[in-house]
Amino acid sequence: MFFEHGNWDDAIAELNQAYVVLPHDSELGFVLGKAYASEYREGKVDSNRAQAEKLFRLCITRDATHVEAIRELTDLEKLADENASLTSWLKPVLIVLAGYLRWGSSLGEIQ
Repeated sequence: MFFEHGNWDDAIAELNQAYVVLPHDSELGFVLGKAYASEYREGKVDSNRAQAEKLFRLCITRDATHVEAIRELTDLEKLADENASLTSWLKPVLIVLAGYLRWGSSLGEIQ
């Protein structure tokens, strides 16, 4: 129910309780992975990407033909690559901007 309404925190808590009881249920692991992935995609919790990837890989290990798990894992990896690319150029820009703002404010005090 929480999953269907996009309430990821509660869906993850609920699905984790079921997963403790049924740890070998591939489909349950897949749905739990989707909940973690959905929360990651919404930018709420970065660490959920690793948990989602772990669950998708486990699902694929148990069923190598689980197309949805393969697709979800691939999408997460692409998203992680995009985020890494963004971070790689954004960090130097922020450093330069911070230096400019600091240096610029120093120049204003001299004049």
